[in-house]
Amino acid sequence: YNSIDIEEIEKIKSVVKISYREQYQIPEQAIVITFTGRLLKEKGLPSLLNVMDQLNEKRKDIFLFIAGDGDMEEEINHRKTEYIIPLGRIDMENIVALLQETDIFCLPSVSEGFSTSILEAAACNCYIVTTARGGARELLINDEYGTIIPDNRESYLLQALERAIADFTHREKAVNLTYRRLSGNFTWEVVASQ
Repeated sequence: YNSIDIEEIEKIKSVVKISYREQYQIPEQAIVITFTGRLLKEKGLPSLLNVMDQLNEKRKDIFLFIAGDGDMEEEINHRKTEYIIPLGRIDMENIVALLQETDIFCLPSVSEGFSTSILEAAACNCYIVTTARGGARELLINDEYGTIIPDNRESYLLQALERAIADFTHREKAVNLTYRRLSGNFTWEVVASQ
């Protein structure tokens, strides 16, 4: 199993001073969706960008941060709007700061292992929307913990994000369940002792 150092993330959370919402003038009530990781087509970024365009046609209170570098960096910069905000590659402190201000973490991969990005998002209390690829089901064991869609078809992704955006109570409950599951099963300490 993949794991993370949850104590290190908690330490970063306690001292972090950066605010991406403030820096990009995003209203407090707006929904922030975030992707962190390698900027590759197989991570589902084309679908995510297209779905963001669809969401923003209906609503102006949804923003997407994309943090990372890779083959799609130029294309993502080209797709930048007021609502799609590429950050490039950022360090761990900045990732934690960003995830702390994120409502929904989205990783719509075509192919994936047990993603470190998903574990980091769970440690920072993000609701997770991802695909049934790799190890996501180990953390998000059922729909109470987050949303796993069959694949990254835009219709699935749009529906999943719209549902998550609309149901704050479900998101809040899922975030708490997922954090507890993460800290009980997927820290380096727990995995090493097993």
